[in-house]
Amino acid sequence: MLVSLAHSGAVFDVDMANNKGIKTALVTGAASGIGKGIAERLHAGGYAVVLADIQDEAGESLAAQLGERARYHHLDVTDEAQWDAVLSEVAGEQSLQLVVNNAGIGAMASIEETDLAMWQSIFAVNSTGVYLGCRKAIEYMNRERDSSIINIASALGKKALAGTCAYSATKAAVISLTESTALHCAEQGYRIRCNAILPGFIETPLLLESIAANEDPAGMQGYFTGLHPVGRIGRIEEVADAAFYLASEAASFVTGIAMPVDGGMTL
Repeated sequence: MLVSLAHSGAVFDVDMANNKGIKTALVTGAASGIGKGIAERLHAGGYAVVLADIQDEAGESLAAQLGERARYHHLDVTDEAQWDAVLSEVAGEQSLQLVVNNAGIGAMASIEETDLAMWQSIFAVNSTGVYLGCRKAIEYMNRERDSSIINIASALGKKALAGTCAYSATKAAVISLTESTALHCAEQGYRIRCNAILPGFIETPLLLESIAANEDPAGMQGYFTGLHPVGRIGRIEEVADAAFYLASEAASFVTGIAMPVDGGMTL
């Protein structure tokens, strides 16, 4: 699930994009899983949504499904030039008010199983990609207009497992980056908030496929369920609702937090 963004050629409906009442959001990793759920929730809530991913077919399909106020860009979140190409185009057409840095990759591997290539590839997407997303969001947003950056970290960034060495480290970095970015924006007087969401294990297609492919699916399901004190795995829409709240005016006094949506996993 490595992430890359290139322009699809689709455009917003001109009247909708230029309507000052329409907020524009860019969501990375938007073609599937949590990113897709967040993009759908934002679109349903009235946002014009830029779907960013390397899964071109799925991204184009989702944009077509959502219709008006949705478009797809292909973006490698590790590539600064691609960030500039996408955001300069988006910001040139309408005001960018929300960036959701969701794109990520992972592997179940302990410290002994994690070689340098795996470590660097996971950090490139999960940490460097989010760093670029935050930095470029600030560059291209109107700093005098209420705007928001939301970083999708993980409960594993606060409570690592033995087999999540690189992944947990990257998500811990995202939590710290979120705090630093929030402080910087506040100190500079920018009207840009920055928050993180920490999902637990969520019923994404990828997780469900992994469970089904295990030699003991019931045992694997029970293991993941047992990590959450509430006794179940989370749902995509629960993370999407949290993102919608953090982006809304209801959260206008909320910045720099790491919000668990994890069924008590980090307690």
